[in-house]
Amino acid sequence: MLHGRQIIIVGMGRVGRLVVENMRRERTITVIDTSAERLALVPDEVGQIRVQKIHGDATSRLVLNKADLDRHSVLIVVTGDDAVNQEVARLARGEHGTEEIVALVDNVDGLDAIGLTSTDVIQRHPATAALVHEVAGDNELAV
Repeated sequence: MLHGRQIIIVGMGRVGRLVVENMRRERTITVIDTSAERLALVPDEVGQIRVQKIHGDATSRLVLNKADLDRHSVLIVVTGDDAVNQEVARLARGEHGTEEIVALVDNVDGLDAIGLTSTDVIQRHPATAALVHEVAGDNELAV
């Protein structure tokens, strides 16, 4: 899915930084956040990964244009705000034709109205529970 494709990550909180830190292949990724402080926590390089940082609101078409979002991009939206995540995904799908979108959300109601399907989203609480389960090990935690 990701080989040779531009990756854009919106939201540089803990989850967004974790995604950046776990990228494996040599590439340049673009990260977007409204907070200069959170962007400053992201290194300019992670191994062979080069990180382009954009300070701005990804619900703005101008910011998404600056990131060169297009139909071939892979968009990962992991802010702490469902409304922001859904709006960024809606703009990406509707305005830029982006096909590969992963959005972290709590509420999956109404996704079809904004052009998303259940394959485009990861529900925040089950994803967190699965991560805790993986870290704690099978014998120590029943999720």
